[in-house]
Order: sequence, then C-alpha cells, then structure tokens
Amino acid sequence: MAKYVKNRTMLRDVDEFRIKHLEILTRRNLYRERKHRLNRSIPPYNRDTAIELRADDIHARIAFAEIALRNVVEWVEASDSKAGHKFVTVAIGRHVVDPAHSASFDPRHLQLFIQKALKGFDFVGYVEFSYYPRWPHGVPSVHPHAHLIVRGPSEKKLRASLSVISQRHMSLIPGWDSAFASSLASPNVGSQLLYALKFPLHSYAPYPKKATTWDPETGEELKLPTGKFAQHKNDLRTGELDLMAGILSNQFLDRMMFAGGTGIAVKDAIIGEALRPFRSRRPQA
Repeated sequence: MAKYVKNRTMLRDVDEFRIKHLEILTRRNLYRERKHRLNRSIPPYNRDTAIELRADDIHARIAFAEIALRNVVEWVEASDSKAGHKFVTVAIGRHVVDPAHSASFDPRHLQLFIQKALKGFDFVGYVEFSYYPRWPHGVPSVHPHAHLIVRGPSEKKLRASLSVISQRHMSLIPGWDSAFASSLASPNVGSQLLYALKFPLHSYAPYPKKATTWDPETGEELKLPTGKFAQHKNDLRTGELDLMAGILSNQFLDRMMFAGGTGIAVKDAIIGEALRPFRSRRPQA
C-alpha cells in the first residue's frame, strides 16, 4: 500500500518556527480587521496572565514548542539505542469530521487508540488537524491525525504494529497506509517535532493518478485512472487560517500531546513546565 506522505514543511529551528507563526498571526489580525471590522488585534500570549494553553493562540504555541523542543531533544539524545529513531504518522480515515463539528473533537479518541496499538514503545506524540476543502465528498472536512517521535524502537516490531493498524483501519485516501514510519536521525528530531507542533499551514486536495495508454483500435492517446491517488498541497488562505483557528479554539496544546513508555515522563515534564506560570492562579476546587 502507498504511504500517507505529505511534502513536509521543514521548520529547522525554533526561530524559524517563531517567524512563521508570527506571520500567521499578522495575517489573521489583518483578516479580522477587514472581514469583521474589528479594531483590536488578537491579544499576545502572556505567561503571567494566561489561564489556558489554547491551540489557536499563536504565542502560546511558540512558547509550548520551545519547551517541548528542549525536553524531547534531550530525551532522544540520552538514548543508548543503536536502532535509531522513527517519525510515525497515524491518519485514520474514520476520524474525518465536518468543520462545523470539529471544534468538539476529543483528541483522546485517537490518542488512546495509538497508545493501545503501540504499547511497549517509547514515544511522544501530538494530534494535528489537516484541512481538506473538497474531500472526501466534495465538501470541506477536517482530518485529525497524529505524529510521533518514537525513540529507538525495534524496527521489525514497529513495522508489524503499524501494519496491523493499516490493515484494520482505512486511510482517508484510498490505497494509502493509515500508519507508517520513516527513519529519523538524532539531528533531525527537532525539526520533525516542530513540524508536528505547527499550526495548520496547508490545505490538501487528493486526486486520482492517471497513466497514458492508447486505444488499440484508433491509436488515440488516452489518460485513464490507475486506481491510485496523490494529493496537492496548497498554502491556507487567510480565511482558511481563521477557520482553523476557530476549530482549534476549543482545543488545548497540553491535551493534544500524549506519550507512551519513557515518553510519558517527558510529556509530563513539558506540560508541567508549560502550565507552571499560571497553575497557581487557577481557582482551587
């Protein structure tokens, strides 16, 4: 089966991550002023006054990424495994949701499934949302999926576990794997983690692949579907960025992160540090 592969937007370091996301914030502010005639911009994230790590808050996402990057890179570098590391994607078709209802999607459905399927592996993962303007039924949809950094796995065992997922659960795109892994060298862990933590940047448009053949009677050149699919990737338009921000407004960065094995302690350290500045100000039950 074909792999569910995107042309990844590589964010090489946290400075590039910050610049890219501040550009998104500027576009959203201009859009709000023009479309909604709002005179106020989206307020910047302030760790001294924030009460939540909302996933639509660009400044919160930058701060969260800085903390996650430091902790995950240290965790990977501390590994003495000679098996190498893997970047895993799990994208199951049945999780596709209508944009009007996607804000209420609970990422735990996908997280618990992956934790069960990959029990025994050491990983840190994050749930991401992709936007499809005209798929799968010619109408807009949002597809929650997950990216994982898996530290030093048995390649044979991991391949077998991912194969089971792909065999039992269809991908959003016909013929594509719903779970797959690519090799990940230690120097690339940071950029791949930032890729997983980014705000949605693109929309996706699947299309059927065609092959050239000839009519045996007329000799006419024909382009016929092969039964396989590929997809175009386009930058989100400003209105689509605002749409995704609305969808993510009910999601929280700390709840979209999950882990397994020794990655659980890393995930807890990241979330603990990210929430520490304002946890003490929350009302006590």
